[in-house]
Amino acid sequence: MTTRGKQSSHPPPPAETPTPAPAPDEGDAAPRSFLSDIPPASRNRLHVDERRAQLLKLGQDMFSARSYDELSIDEIARAANISKGLLYHYFSSKRNFYVEVIRSAAIDLMGATNPSEGGDLAERLAHGVDSYLDYVQDHARPFACLLRSAIGFDPEVRNIVEGTRQAFLSRLLGAVPDPTPSMRTALRGWIGFAEGASLDWIDNKDIPRAELRSLLIQMAFQVIGVVSGGGTGTTPTLGEGGSKAEPSRTRQSRAALRSPQSLRAEPASA
Repeated sequence: MTTRGKQSSHPPPPAETPTPAPAPDEGDAAPRSFLSDIPPASRNRLHVDERRAQLLKLGQDMFSARSYDELSIDEIARAANISKGLLYHYFSSKRNFYVEVIRSAAIDLMGATNPSEGGDLAERLAHGVDSYLDYVQDHARPFACLLRSAIGFDPEVRNIVEGTRQAFLSRLLGAVPDPTPSMRTALRGWIGFAEGASLDWIDNKDIPRAELRSLLIQMAFQVIGVVSGGGTGTTPTLGEGGSKAEPSRTRQSRAALRSPQSLRAEPASA
């Protein structure tokens, strides 16, 4: 007679349950940084160029407040709440990061001050000063970072800063018929004056924007007026009326440079 096998007295093993994923380490939590307002899923999808742009913006703020030598790469990474290794993923060195920060500030400035289409020198000057002051007022830190940049006599940084000045100079000279070397030199000097006056304005904030605007424009007229009378032994007068001592070329230049009504008052939208 066949008997059935005895059932085991041991209870069956419990069914396997999936192992829960380990809780994220506290260090993986979203840091409070320039990324902190972006949801984690979106943050992970950020394009490399977007992350790089955010780091450059942080660099503009930091280098405008402290010098290159004062800031370490560790401080920069800590301010961004990323590892130093990740910072090096985007920029090969501290110097490379600094150079690219200066380059980004220069590109932003030139893009924000695109010249108006056509127009004579007076019109281009008025438009240029207005857009220039718009940028200085709204982006004081990147502006200061660009113009106060220095790594000793680093040629790449110097080329970026000087390239920006030359681009402004080319815009002005483009509105001058047959510009002379003297005119080029005079306008290059005026650009330096405009930079220094703008830096003083954002540092001290003790004169109205309209007053600075008027100062920059009138100084440009004075400089151009003097150059227009070059070689004649007569300094042209920029006020109303003419002088019998002025040669015809000087009178014509003075008339062409006399500011229109749009240059005498701050635009309502500024």
